[in-house]
Amino acid sequence: MMKDFGLQLKTCREAAGFTQEAASSLLHISVRTLGSYEGGANVPDDVVFQMMKIYDTPALGYEWLRNTKTGRLLLPDIENRNLPETILCLLANLDIADKCTMDLISIGQDGKVDAKEQPLYCRIVDNLKPILKTVFSLNFHKKKKLTGTKPIS
Repeated sequence: MMKDFGLQLKTCREAAGFTQEAASSLLHISVRTLGSYEGGANVPDDVVFQMMKIYDTPALGYEWLRNTKTGRLLLPDIENRNLPETILCLLANLDIADKCTMDLISIGQDGKVDAKEQPLYCRIVDNLKPILKTVFSLNFHKKKKLTGTKPIS
């Protein structure tokens, strides 16, 4: 699993236009150390944090967290879709969430989930989980600057 993350590190470095020498200098580590990270060695949190900033790739931090036991338990896999697909997926998931509103109100109005409500509550939570995936995916799309556009008056 870490070997896959190492490959992601290399891919992100190259996509950002850095050689190993340039990146290692900016990260204040040796070329050899960077090479070992890209080869699958464990990467310290502070190095991943710096890589995210230098490579302008926040998704690296997410993937690093997903490589921990806690991260695998709590964070969903992110699907690599283009921006229009991600937006349409989010809208479809929000429509599903909207249909759960009245059931959630009914379940939550007494401040607890009783045994009778538990199956419906679990189904609702399962139906809402895809929203997390799409929101994270949307968050990691590059924010492109618009050039040559005028503000609408």
